[in-house]
Amino acid sequence: MNEIKFQTYSWSYGTTSFRVSELKYKIERQLIRLKELRNIYPDKNWKDLQEIYFEMLLEEGLAKETSKNKAKDARQKTSPLVDLGLVDNERQLTEIGKKLYKINYDKNYNFNNLFFLRNDAFLYFKQLLKINFNKNKRAYKNFNINPFLSLIYLLIKFDSISKKVFMYALSLCQNFNDILDLEKFLKQNKNFNIYEYLENKIKEKNNYEKALKFFLENDKNLKTFEIVLMDRKSKKNSQIFLELFNELKTFNNSKDKFTKLKEIVNKFDSSKLKPEFRKRLCLNSFEKFKKLKLDNLKDEELFYFFHTSKWKVNLEDYYDLNKRFIELSEVIIFDNENIYLDELVKLYFEDELNNEKDYNKLLSGVLKFDENYFFNKIKDKYKIAKDENLRQYIKNIKLQNKKRIFDKLVNKYFSNDNLITLFEKIKKREDKYISSYVDWDANIPTIFEYLIGIVFYKISKTIDLDFLNMSLNASMLPIRFASGNKADIVFNFDEMDMIIEVTLTTDENQRRMELEPVIRHIGRHNFQKKAFGVFIAPYLDPNVLVIFRAYKNLNFYDINDYSKVIKGLEILPLSIDEIIYILKQNIDLNDFLDIKNSCISDKENDGVKWYKSVVKGKFNANQ
Repeated sequence: MNEIKFQTYSWSYGTTSFRVSELKYKIERQLIRLKELRNIYPDKNWKDLQEIYFEMLLEEGLAKETSKNKAKDARQKTSPLVDLGLVDNERQLTEIGKKLYKINYDKNYNFNNLFFLRNDAFLYFKQLLKINFNKNKRAYKNFNINPFLSLIYLLIKFDSISKKVFMYALSLCQNFNDILDLEKFLKQNKNFNIYEYLENKIKEKNNYEKALKFFLENDKNLKTFEIVLMDRKSKKNSQIFLELFNELKTFNNSKDKFTKLKEIVNKFDSSKLKPEFRKRLCLNSFEKFKKLKLDNLKDEELFYFFHTSKWKVNLEDYYDLNKRFIELSEVIIFDNENIYLDELVKLYFEDELNNEKDYNKLLSGVLKFDENYFFNKIKDKYKIAKDENLRQYIKNIKLQNKKRIFDKLVNKYFSNDNLITLFEKIKKREDKYISSYVDWDANIPTIFEYLIGIVFYKISKTIDLDFLNMSLNASMLPIRFASGNKADIVFNFDEMDMIIEVTLTTDENQRRMELEPVIRHIGRHNFQKKAFGVFIAPYLDPNVLVIFRAYKNLNFYDINDYSKVIKGLEILPLSIDEIIYILKQNIDLNDFLDIKNSCISDKENDGVKWYKSVVKGKFNANQ
């Protein structure tokens, strides 16, 4: 019985206790705060600083005041930085951490590397290539695997793998032999049943073999279930599984059985176990339940029935975490159901990572990227002339691929009808729907800004993707806010640029937070090139409207040279209703500019009256 203990069966980056949106942004904010902490307390032990650092996390909005264990929270929230080699166990910045800190603190971003990745992403890419799960980590004593390298290997062999393979199969691989077995399995099975696959993997585990033997040989009571379920943190679910077992042993398709099973499953505290068993037992529909065939289940079948569901739920939990870490590299493209490798990275590794020998070589050594080798590969693949600028050619490949991915994304998920639905949900702040619409790692304000960018991308039919002033991952989905001191969205046209500012702020906050930066961004841009502004929010503060409209007749001065002045700024305020009208009417850029010009040139100077009668009138006339 002592040998029936839980053993780690899958790898995962970081910790499920620090599973947050905008992981990259929050890691980098923590680097800045840890640097501040260590400037104040250079020699103090991390153990003595944990609660102090927790207060810094509160200031950043990265922790909650209701925390019951502040020191533990501080440890958990910094653990991803340790895993990535950005800080050491004492939370002192490593040399790599210092480099990343400087890049982000100075906002010194560039693409001066082999794969034309942004320099912070290239740093994450190299760090992920170093992370191995092996006996050096207590929980992974039976592992010897580099997950990132293994993923690259599979994506070279198959061009793409499914989300299902990544989630339920790759994460169970403990060494490269497992990867080779998985490769063989995928060649023979284009599709597979998740539960059957997980059951076969469970049968390979010695502790589960012993648990099954114990289960079959002993009474089916609470103590037995506490032992064979091998729950690490709590045994409170054992009673529920026991009740579920007893009901399934006498399974039938009656309404009473449906009701009873539903009552038992609803007892699960876990937000994942409850929907898992509701779905697997068809408890969301009595019509489907009536067709369920679970008669005469043997004890062994129910043992695997429970454990496969537990594994499935855990692996889904880890997927979310692993995806966010891997996306830091910006070389893996997650297209909801399929996963791809960046074309340039694939080209580099396709002859360097072909077999176990190559894998072990990369695993054991320090990876040094050979520029000449890569340039020769580029020349051979794309038949480039000798006098061609290779760096510019690589940059063009990257930009073309980004546009192809972005256009595919827009066509697949962001039709006008889908955008209208999303904006209506944003207007009502149905955040759960928005967050789950696609597999993105961003908060609602970031998503709102991104969606507005897509609307005007479609209107303008631009070929340039530089209009969004936010970081996008390899899948071309948003991962953070616009950089400070810059407009949210900028479209460059021949005669006049369009500056778009987006916010979800309401009431007095809108005037306090948005008024000055919006005017400043539009005004300063006009010193470089003539531009008009578009301000978009679900709610438009009346005093904001008054001041924006007044600037049509006001001067904007260069604060460093009062002789430089812009005579009047054009700012068009729009609510979500006007954006929805634009989408419903399929308004193109020329139509939009005509409406804008008509609104701006109107004689009404009172901002509130002007917006209500003129702007809303122009954009809602045909609704």
